[in-house]
Amino acid sequence: MAGEDNRVYIVDTSSWIAVESDPSQNWILYFVSKLIEARKIICPPEVWAELKQVPRLKAWLEPMKDRHIRRIGAAEYYLAAGRVTERFPMMSAARANKEKADQWVIAMALYLNEPGRAKEHVVVSQEGFRKRQTIPKACAAMSVPHTDLLGMLRDEFPEEDF
Repeated sequence: MAGEDNRVYIVDTSSWIAVESDPSQNWILYFVSKLIEARKIICPPEVWAELKQVPRLKAWLEPMKDRHIRRIGAAEYYLAAGRVTERFPMMSAARANKEKADQWVIAMALYLNEPGRAKEHVVVSQEGFRKRQTIPKACAAMSVPHTDLLGMLRDEFPEEDF
């Protein structure tokens, strides 16, 4: 991996869904597994809960669950999620009956990117043109680095042809 050693990616459910539907799925998963093994991909538990939408991929990720699902119990993390929810209520489904992971992905990056931390945390989402692209907009508004799945792979494996 030639990517930045101090970079960790927080992957949203939309990226996992994109992997499942990609014709190069096995090739992508090979490189994703390298990043998980190197502890360069993490997700909040809420992403894991949303992965019921992609059961085959969830089954593939299950053995590596402890390496990439990160629980944070700090009050500052919950406050960051509250700030994201307040500022972007439609993205976080604040008025819906189901919990979404989007605000937790961004909150994790906000919390883990606080000054004094050694690593940069980048949100990875894969939102199509039809969606309102709320995660990239929220990341920009809250000064959180963002990329998509192929951008992450290009950054980490520049010698490959993604």
